[in-house]
Amino acid sequence: MSKQSKIREDKTCENCNYVVSERFCGHCGQENVVLDKSFIHLFKHFFEDITHYDNAFWKTIKFLFLRPGFLPNEYLNGKRKSYLPPVRLYIFASFITFFILSLLPNGHQEKSNNHTTNKVKTEGSIIEFERENSLKKLDSIQKFGKENEKLNPINYWFNRKFYSKLEEIPEAEFNEKFLEAFSHNLPKGIFIYMPIFSLMLWLFQNKKKWYYFDHAIFTIYYFSFLLLSLLFYNCINSIFYLLPENIFLKIINYIISLITISYIILYYFIANKKFYKEKTFTIIIKGIFLVFINLFFLVLTLLLIAFYSILNLH
Repeated sequence: MSKQSKIREDKTCENCNYVVSERFCGHCGQENVVLDKSFIHLFKHFFEDITHYDNAFWKTIKFLFLRPGFLPNEYLNGKRKSYLPPVRLYIFASFITFFILSLLPNGHQEKSNNHTTNKVKTEGSIIEFERENSLKKLDSIQKFGKENEKLNPINYWFNRKFYSKLEEIPEAEFNEKFLEAFSHNLPKGIFIYMPIFSLMLWLFQNKKKWYYFDHAIFTIYYFSFLLLSLLFYNCINSIFYLLPENIFLKIINYIISLITISYIILYYFIANKKFYKEKTFTIIIKGIFLVFINLFFLVLTLLLIAFYSILNLH
């Protein structure tokens, strides 16, 4: 916590309820200051929280999975010393998830020698480009083709970049390099997407009651849960992938996957209910609406990551 933070007038520690005679609680060590809910304070936490861990880690993980919405409430209610800080938790979840995922076997990779065909949609037709000489064909259509076949300047610029990469990189290496680049850029994309997720929450909640800071804290905990759930889901699938093929094992795998996905979906609504303390019907309606909005922005983010990854292949 920043030294410039204002000391609370209430001398009772928010974390352990002991009397605080000075700035820090003599019982638990928590700083007895007013929680700053500014944007600057949120970013300061990023640098402060990555420097050390404490023994509250397992307690935090337990409540993160078993008590949706509990940890952000505890944090905003002043009980911050008892648990892993949200930013530090997210950094751990992001690092461990993508690190282990990079080591897991991929059961969905299929080698194919089929000739790559790419389709570019235009206003009036669908033009098919073979990988070989596709750049020349694209330029030819753009210069000499019919008006309804030509692409707008933005589409033409992107497609020209895309096909130049196709011709520059051997076909056997293209998919592998793209997946590697996409996996490398995905954590950055998720981190950039989180403020958008918080903004959506802010737009649909009482702005007099909730600060953007509050939604950001909720988002950090929620995305930490999503990342660790993604890790669990993929670890389970990888374990079954390594086992001999068996219809009984496949059924068990499907059941575990179904339970995991169902809990991830249900977790969002429970966390919203516990955190925002609204009526169940209101939470469901808002939740469904926000899910569709966020799916749109998430897909858009993933597409931008894919485009960025392709354009920077080398």
